[in-house]
Amino acid sequence: MTKPSESAAPGVPPLFVELCQVLRSRGVVVREETFQGPFDRAGGYCELRGDRLVLLDKRARPAEQFRALLECIEEIGLSTLGLAGTDLSPALLAQLNRRGHMPWPHSTEAPPLARGHLRQDVSQNLAPYTTLGIGGPAADFLVVHGRTSLAHQLARAQELGLETRVLGGGSNLVVADEGVASSVVLMRTRGIRFQAESGSVLAEVEAGESWDEFVRQTVERGYRGLECLSGIPGTVGATPIQNVGAYGQEVAQTIESVTVMDPTDGSLTTLSNEACEFSYRSSIFKGKGSALGIVVSVTFRLEEDPRPTIAFKELEAALSDIAEPTLADARRAVVALRRKKSMVYDVSDPNHRSCGSFFTNPVLPAAAFERLQRKHTTVPHFPLPDGTFKVPAAWLIEKSGLTRGTRLGPVGLSTAHTLAIVAHDGASAKDVVRFAHVVRRQVEETFDVRLRPEPEFWGFAELEDGLPVLPDGQEP
Repeated sequence: MTKPSESAAPGVPPLFVELCQVLRSRGVVVREETFQGPFDRAGGYCELRGDRLVLLDKRARPAEQFRALLECIEEIGLSTLGLAGTDLSPALLAQLNRRGHMPWPHSTEAPPLARGHLRQDVSQNLAPYTTLGIGGPAADFLVVHGRTSLAHQLARAQELGLETRVLGGGSNLVVADEGVASSVVLMRTRGIRFQAESGSVLAEVEAGESWDEFVRQTVERGYRGLECLSGIPGTVGATPIQNVGAYGQEVAQTIESVTVMDPTDGSLTTLSNEACEFSYRSSIFKGKGSALGIVVSVTFRLEEDPRPTIAFKELEAALSDIAEPTLADARRAVVALRRKKSMVYDVSDPNHRSCGSFFTNPVLPAAAFERLQRKHTTVPHFPLPDGTFKVPAAWLIEKSGLTRGTRLGPVGLSTAHTLAIVAHDGASAKDVVRFAHVVRRQVEETFDVRLRPEPEFWGFAELEDGLPVLPDGQEP
């Protein structure tokens, strides 16, 4: 075992040396050794017998080791180390700021924004972490900034006998008023790595990255494949779970692989696109909690092509006055369309407390669609390659008599789009579920089509076709 050089040798970045010295000055051992197995990560942080330890792979290049050190200091947390901005050189501060994980207001300030092991009071409700703004507490709760702290929390959950659930942006989630008897991990891991590969680009993205920020970067770089998924709230790790899609694109079209962490031992497994079993708004992960593992990163394969994918009539119409639209044009148009429907999270929007689309568009077999057409000759639809037909849930809801803005107490349909259910002041999770039942029953009675919800539901005892069953006497 060897220590990294204390002076800047040829090829070793001076900032690497400084960062090693900073960590050691705070009692962190930094050590190089040859890792066993295939080269994957250049290094990582762990705690052994009460000692803080950073191990670096001797096989890694200095630049890779430096990146690993930056990730380690983010995971440990500057406040945990007792560091302030004045303890670091301006150049090192600039490196940390450039990574976008430590948004310090001034180069000489380092308030405790970056901390690797921030434990919340378990009595604190999950409501502030969801876009609906409702929900009770978790049995255990931790904000995770790195894979090591994630592994620690998974081990802790095992010791406590708790299932682990992952919370990203909270934009596709309904938490019960009583909370959830699980260990909840708020995923805040960061990192985006682009790598060119024979006419395409691989982008490996950590699960806690903002989805829309990642999409923005791909558009700015001229990489095609995600531009129509602009403006969707949430984190990258959530996108493969429900195969996020909009305006003619879905993530299944570009996902190369998904890396998951085994909740029992912290080991990593990479699943191919095929192994994820993607289908419309679903995947092998959907509804199985953490049983298949916690998504820690997603790798996308994108095209180096400035021409956007225009496969949706509404988007085509929005771009009709541009002869040769660019990826940036498509992104602007998609965000504008979503904003009109209150589908961009904006706290100034009175409809912002929603899950976005609450119901998926039903996919009907040919016979069921023909029966629907015989009763309602003007049904909008999208023929699918397998002979089925996708029908817009928003159209079914509105034509069943539930117009925009329809309310039942503190919960109602968005005034901008019938597919969003909005929680107003005083709303509870039970109110949201009760109203969802009203919508589903109205559509089913009118069209003989059953809607299925898109969000996940935490803390509810029983689900029927994806929607929590209301207790006796609480039916709408």
